[in-house]
Amino acid sequence: MLSTLLIKHKIFIVFSILFLFTSILSIYSGFNQTKNISDLEFTNSNIIKPIEKLKKVSDIYAIDVVDTSHKVRNGTMQVYQGREVVESAKTRIDTEWNNFLSTQLDDSLKEKIEACKKRKIQSDQSLEKLSSILKNNDKIRLDAYVTQELYPEIEPLTVEIGELIDLLILTSNETYLESHSNGKTAQLFLILGNLLVLLIIILSYIYIIHSIEKPLNLINKNANDISGGNLKDFHIYNKKDELGILSENLKSMQGVIKNIIQKIQISTSEFENISSEVLKKADKMNRSFQNVSSSGEESASSVEEMTASFENVNNYIQDSYHSFSSIKNSMDSFLNISNEINLSIHNLLHIVDNSITETQKNEEQIKKSMDSIIEIKNQSEKISTVMGFLEEIADQTNLLSLNASIEAARAGEFGKGFSIVAQEISKLAEKSIESVKNIRTHIKNTEKSVNEGVQKVMASTTIFSTIIDRFNDINTSASTVISSLEKQKSGLETINSTISNSEHLMDSLKQISKEQMLALENVSKSSLNVSNEIQDLSFEVENLYNISKTAKDQSEILTDTVGFFRI
Repeated sequence: MLSTLLIKHKIFIVFSILFLFTSILSIYSGFNQTKNISDLEFTNSNIIKPIEKLKKVSDIYAIDVVDTSHKVRNGTMQVYQGREVVESAKTRIDTEWNNFLSTQLDDSLKEKIEACKKRKIQSDQSLEKLSSILKNNDKIRLDAYVTQELYPEIEPLTVEIGELIDLLILTSNETYLESHSNGKTAQLFLILGNLLVLLIIILSYIYIIHSIEKPLNLINKNANDISGGNLKDFHIYNKKDELGILSENLKSMQGVIKNIIQKIQISTSEFENISSEVLKKADKMNRSFQNVSSSGEESASSVEEMTASFENVNNYIQDSYHSFSSIKNSMDSFLNISNEINLSIHNLLHIVDNSITETQKNEEQIKKSMDSIIEIKNQSEKISTVMGFLEEIADQTNLLSLNASIEAARAGEFGKGFSIVAQEISKLAEKSIESVKNIRTHIKNTEKSVNEGVQKVMASTTIFSTIIDRFNDINTSASTVISSLEKQKSGLETINSTISNSEHLMDSLKQISKEQMLALENVSKSSLNVSNEIQDLSFEVENLYNISKTAKDQSEILTDTVGFFRI
């Protein structure tokens, strides 16, 4: 029954019992104290005060009357002085006697008091006689009266007064004993009550200790287990009081903490796995972008080399233009060496064919190389910012290649080589646009694509070197043609007409070459910008790698921390 009560109710019951016993003791003590006070007042009014009055009467008789009579008889006191003392004593005796009679006397004293009253009347008469004798200054009669009448009349009164005093003293002793007995009883009852209250307090303390300290120790042990990471064990306290409710709440809190720790452990494990995977991917992307950066630099170098090659071609065209001017003045010998010119032209055509073939191979290699580079750019989300820029470059390149094709078509036979190059550049631009659209789907093969890009760019460098050599062969063949034309002397008019046309064509080729050079310079700048963007992306990927590494370290620390709890 008590186990279902709250602690505050238990404490209320205990203190109610203590209050009840204390109230009973207080009421009894108050009642006993009131009775003792009443007894003391009764003793004071009925015993002590009457004794005081009677004592004064007795003292007045003994001292003022008898003693004064002896002094007058002995001559130690004048008669008139004795008379005054006796008169005063008589007045005082009457006063004190009346005071005695006015006090609250016990009924048991009335008989004695009536006897004393008779004695008092006789004593008063004796005092009247003594006063008359003293007034007459009759010492002889005074001696006879004192010895024969005064003593016999006063002595019974003093005896009666003494008996009254003894009776009053006896009564006061009985009252004292009764009060003392009541006090002892009250004191004993108070001691027993205090012992009972002390016993109740001790039992209450033991009960409270049993009801509070024991469950508090269990709750404290449970709290220490939780703070120590032990979420498996729990000491149950099944009472329904506040501590039982606290124990239930602590158990619920342990369950909630246990569920949270379990979820944290699962999440930490998953987070650690994800962090490891992200770290691997970031490391792979970092290495890939480093390779991409190198490939971009090599690609930029290749474009620069292509620009240099086209500069050589431009120089060649300018030289050819000047050569044709010289040829116009030397056509007289052209017919004599026409066979050599035909042979040289065949060789030139053969060389041009070979150059076309090598250029096609170069285009293929550059295309693959650019595809690899474009695939690399998809390794990060920031590459998407470069896509539009690359598309614009491809569009401009396509437009420039279209312009080059138009100008090459105007040049006729001499512009075929540039027409082919323009077509290949146009194809390259179209392929670049297509590669830009497909670049986001190849992030997993970044490292392989980078390696392929490096190899293919190197191959393109070799091919461009071959093109330069072929153009040098063309230059040699053209020199041979010029030498042969110098030996020709016949067919001047026909050749002059042809050379004039060729001169116009070379002038057109010169303009086309300049435009192509500008286009290549733009491509070179674009390649440099792409390389810079790739370097920036490489830096961002490196930051991503560092962040992923930090996340993995933090996940390991969190795993160790959560491992402190035993579930």
